[in-house]
Amino acid sequence: MFAINQIHFVQLRIHAARAKNRGQKLLAGRGFLASQVILIALFAVICGLQVFPWYSALAFVPVLWRGFAWFTAEPRPLAVHTLGKSELGYACLFGVLLVLAMAFR
Repeated sequence: MFAINQIHFVQLRIHAARAKNRGQKLLAGRGFLASQVILIALFAVICGLQVFPWYSALAFVPVLWRGFAWFTAEPRPLAVHTLGKSELGYACLFGVLLVLAMAFR
């Protein structure tokens, strides 16, 4: 689920690279925004059914935050290398948080 979210976000950033305002970003990213909401709902269900622990689901909070925050930020030109580095950082953070959550299980 993390990889799907990350790939979808990078595709969104590429497709919305020429967005001039938040409205254009929202229009370009409505599918991604819907997938963010679906992911949260999915976690609510699988954690509610005790298939996946709530504290492990917290590892997804930074990437969900990143996804929602992009829509509120001012449009900027796409810097591919910066995007790659930030997504690598999110992947590392996700891994650390997930491992820590599983260790406290």
